Amino acid sequence: TKGLILREPGAARGIRIADPEEDPLAEKRVPHLPIVSRTASDEPNRLRLRPSGSMYVDPAMLSGYDPDLCLIGRVSDDGFSENGIWRGDFVVVAELPAHRLMDDDTVAALVGESFLARRFTYGLSRYALHPAHRSYETINTRDNDPDCYLIGRVVGVIRRV
Repeated sequence: TKGLILREPGAARGIRIADPEEDPLAEKRVPHLPIVSRTASDEPNRLRLRPSGSMYVDPAMLSGYDPDLCLIGRVSDDGFSENGIWRGDFVVVAELPAHRLMDDDTVAALVGESFLARRFTYGLSRYALHPAHRSYETINTRDNDPDCYLIGRVVGVIRRV
């Protein structure tokens, strides 16, 4: 049971809504992640300072990752639409440095003030962020580039219907 509806034993139609003051998800240790707001790539330390909100996510989505090192961002373009991530989708991101990522991982990055999803390749202290849609260009950059901040691995997508 999720704890949203409670049964009253022995009563006809014996159900009731759980106390609205209680948060039934909090006691089940469901991760509650910040939704980051627009942040410039040259100020990555401000990424978590002013979240635009927060969202509960399925713990299975974060399997193997520390929820305290995860966040949610809204994708700024359709550059990864061929792989199913569209402009406006929320992506759940495990914050990881470039050396902990694998070639062909789907990653999130700040480029200027844009929050992008791309395919990652790495080599000789440089990396490339490849779009899935051919009308977008590959971004070639290096570690510590103020115009591009690699946030980490995309571990889930959340879309409004």
